[in-house]
Amino acid sequence: MKFAIFIGDVYQNYSATIVKESIECAEKNGITLHIFSAFPSPDGKFLFATGEKSIYHVPNLSTYDAIIINSDTLVRFGAREEILEKIAKEATCPVISLRYEEDGDNFYNVLIHNEDAIYKMTRHILDVHGKKDICFVTGRMEADDAKERFAGYMKAMNESGINPGEDMIFYGDYWRERGKEIVDYFYDSRGHLPEAIVCSNDYEAFSVCEELTARSYKIPGDVIVTGFDNLEDSVLAVPALTTINVPFDKFGRMGIEYALEVINGTTTDKVRYIESNLELRESCGCIEHFEFDKNESHKALVRLREINQTGSYMAADFDNVLVETEAFGWARRYLSAQGLEKCFICLRKNTGSFIFDTEEETYDNSPDRIQCKKDESPISLKSYFDINGNYENVDIPFEEENLLPDEFLPDVEGRGSLYFPIHSKNEVYGYFCVVLGDRIENRVPGIFSYLSMFLGSSLKRMYMSRDLFKMQDVLKLYLKDPLTDVYNRRGFEEKFLNLFEKSRNDGREIYLVSFDMDGLKYINDNFGHQRGDSALISLSEAISNSLTDEELCGRMGGDEFSAVLIANDESRVEEFEKKFNDNLKKINDSITDAYRVEASYGIRRMDVYQTLKDNIEKADSLMYMHKNSKTNKFGAERNDVPSFVKEGRV
Repeated sequence: MKFAIFIGDVYQNYSATIVKESIECAEKNGITLHIFSAFPSPDGKFLFATGEKSIYHVPNLSTYDAIIINSDTLVRFGAREEILEKIAKEATCPVISLRYEEDGDNFYNVLIHNEDAIYKMTRHILDVHGKKDICFVTGRMEADDAKERFAGYMKAMNESGINPGEDMIFYGDYWRERGKEIVDYFYDSRGHLPEAIVCSNDYEAFSVCEELTARSYKIPGDVIVTGFDNLEDSVLAVPALTTINVPFDKFGRMGIEYALEVINGTTTDKVRYIESNLELRESCGCIEHFEFDKNESHKALVRLREINQTGSYMAADFDNVLVETEAFGWARRYLSAQGLEKCFICLRKNTGSFIFDTEEETYDNSPDRIQCKKDESPISLKSYFDINGNYENVDIPFEEENLLPDEFLPDVEGRGSLYFPIHSKNEVYGYFCVVLGDRIENRVPGIFSYLSMFLGSSLKRMYMSRDLFKMQDVLKLYLKDPLTDVYNRRGFEEKFLNLFEKSRNDGREIYLVSFDMDGLKYINDNFGHQRGDSALISLSEAISNSLTDEELCGRMGGDEFSAVLIANDESRVEEFEKKFNDNLKKINDSITDAYRVEASYGIRRMDVYQTLKDNIEKADSLMYMHKNSKTNKFGAERNDVPSFVKEGRV
């Protein structure tokens, strides 16, 4: 039998434990297990996330007997949605979802009682510690587990006759960077800090503890803080974090065992539950001096120091690589030192971007959901080596859905193998296939993230040097509209992501402007398409000349354009409108024929919690309101007689 696992954030304790336990269980049962895995993508690094997600598009899911998806490790940048879409199109086998309930006839879920766990934690603070003023930090509320944890808090509070107001609830996102914002919110909205803060996961709790400590508050003396997950850092935190223990090892084993039961027809259960329990430590006051395994902590610190040191060396070694075989040699040197049993490096014949699909409505690009189209270029095995020192650089083409050439498939049959992407941002070059083996204690080697990045950067540099002049012409055709010389839809969406990432890091707002030209059909019908093309060029120039050097304009198709404004405040919008209208006036003053260049437009501030598609649609709605106001005033329909004719200005 052959199983597939989709998992993200493989350095985190949860994901690493899932990988270890699932491999052991699969190999014990003679199952060939393919684990498609990616590394954490930093907040806002959208192009990097696109490259990481490419690995999830590699397998053909119709060839698997079972699929396991770790949805709660795939919640960012649209990875979960893309995988579910792929499963719906290709898979007919059972799908086991771990820790996140997924709907579907062939879906089976392994869950924890989120509501019950937070209920017990809140009741512990109420009953044991006698605290009533308890605030709550949610997770991402579009996720079911976040809703369930919130429900557990509300149930416990309501049972005690407390109805928490909005000033007692901070809507979080499960990430670690918002400690200052959380503490400020509770203090500013209430005039004082609460007696306790219950967080939806450990990352949020860590950030709250760090911020409170920085402000000289005592935990738990001034504020009790609790988490959820019992991550490795929870025992090292100061104070040691009271949290909810989730037995990660059981999830790894149960995913495999549950799939076998479904396949063999020995169960019809759609849901299995794994019990969690409270881990009471210093941050709630139950334990005054928490003792932890110093030896394990020291090993973890040594491992982290070695990873960072190795990353520095790796940057220098890959910086001067000139040919592929030299890059493979460095990869072999670093990975062999980790004790990997086997490693295969597979690269595409014609490397290119893992591109955004702008043709089909099933894909959309946004700050939090970036969906893309698989690069179908042929792939080859380029290098392989094993723990015994055997290695060879080759060039063996194969069908990508097979993952390796036929002669190497026995190397991974009945074993657990992992697949990691090789990329430079959204330029995807291929993937590693590795068999960890027995010499690796308990997790994926930490240097893999560095290696993927540095190898990808080296390949990009080599290929760009080789094809520099050819690429200049191709990229222009690929990204630019040939008539107006502004970006086409593909180029606009790709450049937008870089622009959004930079402006978000700078703390500035983004505004989307949607344009629709008025009266293009009238110009084409009465003065010819050459004049229509000239009018489109004039409109694009009016828009472009109203933008700053770092802002962006694109022709989205036909007579529709979009622009991006970057602003510290709304005065930039007013400045743009004035300049755009002045530019149109100058253009129209120079036109001697009986037509004018006009456009309707709508401007909307970018909502980072909505998709780019949704933001553009709302800007379009404002644009159509502008257009309809002209229609109502002058009685002209779109693509019929434009307003300037009805007004008698021509």
